[in-house]
Amino acid sequence: MKFTFLFTLLFFNFLYASADITPTPVKVKGIVPRYPVNIQMVSEKVVVDLFKDSSIVTCTFNMKNFGNSKEIEIGFPMMSFYNWRDNTADVKDKFDVWVNGKLINKVNIYIPEELKKDVNEDITAINSRLSLAENENKPWYLWKTKFAKNESVQIIVKYSLPSGVTKLKNYFNYLLSTGAGWKGKIIQADVIVNLKDIPADQLIKISPTGYIKTDKQISWTFKNLEPTTNDDILIDYELVKGGYQKRLAESIANAPTYYVDDLLVDSLSDLDPKTIANVLVLNDVVSRKGIVQIFTKPFVHKKFLEKINALSPEIFSQLAKENEEDLKLNYVLVVNDEITAQSDFWRKISELNKRVILTLEIMMINNKKSIIIKEKS
Repeated sequence: MKFTFLFTLLFFNFLYASADITPTPVKVKGIVPRYPVNIQMVSEKVVVDLFKDSSIVTCTFNMKNFGNSKEIEIGFPMMSFYNWRDNTADVKDKFDVWVNGKLINKVNIYIPEELKKDVNEDITAINSRLSLAENENKPWYLWKTKFAKNESVQIIVKYSLPSGVTKLKNYFNYLLSTGAGWKGKIIQADVIVNLKDIPADQLIKISPTGYIKTDKQISWTFKNLEPTTNDDILIDYELVKGGYQKRLAESIANAPTYYVDDLLVDSLSDLDPKTIANVLVLNDVVSRKGIVQIFTKPFVHKKFLEKINALSPEIFSQLAKENEEDLKLNYVLVVNDEITAQSDFWRKISELNKRVILTLEIMMINNKKSIIIKEKS
């Protein structure tokens, strides 16, 4: 467990530093129907007052029901939950909904049970569970709206939330892509971001393209939109002029040296975490920077078979028939009379590759083929 946590921390910290993202983002989505509906979001207007440390957002959605009279439950992600400590009253005050000009007094807060396990745990643990599922595992504001047959309905949502923060920068994110949950296309979507205390020269990145920018405002207009993630709004900015470049330089200077399968690499962006067998964290006494050695399952598997072949060609011919997944599935690994947990299978083999094996045999234990190894102490 310690190994898994340590690797996750190191690996993802590197990725987020180099790729300029964070594992705890503040992403704002539009309204989402909880179940498929025959209702179109005809138009959408999002007006954002963006400050360095927060934003105030007003969304106007014009909806059209193309079916029979229906009452549906509509949801909006409760992004302030990222700072939740079992005090939903303060959070709820920051979120209001109007339907056809009438304030909705009954807005429920849905929090999945798995997120209530321990409100005193640190925010990293909470965010880890928040990332398990895109919608189902997130907390939501939920309210009911009745649509008469062929009725047009206007929904206005207003809320405030803190800015998204990484080690390098701050950002604002609005996900137009969730509008795809409604029927058909969005005929027109307008997004207007008013820069309140952010100078234009402190903007780092703006996406998607096609925006109009002045010193005080950034705006987009979309026509006949079938929204995808390519349409999601992202504005990166720095709090202090030059701060981003300074932090980026420090991040690069302090980054550890990475080796993957004994090869020095500049980036881990192409490395699939699912392929990792083992990670070793060492200290470089010369540079005083960390060294991270990562070994992948294909590499460990190949080296293990080479080692087995040198010890017993007969056993090698048997094990070589198995690919890496089947080897773990079909064999139990027993080292020095201790059964290796399946979750530790590849890590243990990676360690065996660097040690002296005294004896090696294959036998049945509890009706399971087992690789029995004794190594030099």
